[in-house]
Amino acid sequence: MINILRKITSPFLIAWGRTPVLWLWRKPKNDLDALLQIASKYFYPNWSQGKARYVSQAMYFYMLLIWPIRALIIISLGMKRYAVKTKVNHHISYYRQLIDQLKIAFLYCNNPQVYYLFELFNDSRLTQAKSFLLGNTSSALLNFINQYRNSEELEDKLQFSSRMRNHNFPMVDDTAVITDGKITDLKGAEIPLPEADFVVKPNTGYQGQGVLRFEWLGNNQYFCSDGLHYDKKRLNHYLRELSLKDSYLVQPRLVNHPQIADLTNKGFGTCRIITGITPTGTVELIGAAFKMPVGEGVADNFAAGGIASPIDLETGELGMAVAKKCLGDSYCQHPDTGAPIIGRKLPYWQETVALIKRAHQQVADYVFLGWDIGLSKDGPVILETNSNWCILLAQRPSGKGLGSSKFTSICHLWIDSFKTPFLKKNIMH
Repeated sequence: MINILRKITSPFLIAWGRTPVLWLWRKPKNDLDALLQIASKYFYPNWSQGKARYVSQAMYFYMLLIWPIRALIIISLGMKRYAVKTKVNHHISYYRQLIDQLKIAFLYCNNPQVYYLFELFNDSRLTQAKSFLLGNTSSALLNFINQYRNSEELEDKLQFSSRMRNHNFPMVDDTAVITDGKITDLKGAEIPLPEADFVVKPNTGYQGQGVLRFEWLGNNQYFCSDGLHYDKKRLNHYLRELSLKDSYLVQPRLVNHPQIADLTNKGFGTCRIITGITPTGTVELIGAAFKMPVGEGVADNFAAGGIASPIDLETGELGMAVAKKCLGDSYCQHPDTGAPIIGRKLPYWQETVALIKRAHQQVADYVFLGWDIGLSKDGPVILETNSNWCILLAQRPSGKGLGSSKFTSICHLWIDSFKTPFLKKNIMH
């Protein structure tokens, strides 16, 4: 009985967490509207087959009915948390904040959370509110465009790096694997830990979680980024115990190119570059940001407290950096080193662009990918790629909505290629 109730209520709980966008009876006004309509309808596979389509139609109306209540709850919670700071820092009255969010919810048909997340505090930015996508919308679109393809081969860092290395792409070295209480090389033979600086990261981790940096001090001693000292015996035991729950990779500690070393503190800064591939195999840049670690952080990850600066796609020039935190500070200079950020040009930018365009063609099954690229003194090196890349990192540093980028046009090229009669009749024309 409990399982039956869960099956009945689960779709409606999912629907509560979604944003209704454009509905079956509304004709899209432009390409972005058509994408948002797809996100509203195709948020799980096989929606139109058999009995599933009746559940889907019921959920559409359910979402439409509950949206006014849900929108008001979101607005209330947002104003409770951010309204005072917005009024003080941006001189926007409470009344104006309320009206703007109501416009976003009911005129622009978007989640009012985008108001504070992307600081849509003037009329020119507010009118672009529909182009800013949140996780539920982007994940629905990405799953649909990728035809609900499993991305396990990309999530496994060791498997992905091996695949790319076989095609002679510059990848960060995997010097050891720690799994099931053993430290081995890539062929499975047990080896000692390197007497050098190295990084340990979960093989299937994300957002910089679980990453540790170890500095070799000599005399069998290591210093860890968690602030503790380990001798070789104690560190071996610690890492072997850790690997009983998950598999980890040991990689050499990378150092940024000297031109940007003052932007990375003790960590390693990387470029997050989002690419999209067309049905004809042409790879386009969608957006890019340079991620910088702050404080004692090992990872530069945006979600782990780092900051990110937008990258000019043509020149590789950096703009104003921001933190992920809503209404957080902006940075003209690195908060730790004081090094200027705005106007800095990344080394090897054109080589980096050429590299990831070639790399995406090797994993062309995935339409959109988020690449993490390190810039060393010897050139760009691929760290990993992600099929589910951070939607905030794709938009917050640049202040531009994903819907206003080439993301929209590439999605439509794929929709055209699907030759789905329903899509052709009801969405595209």
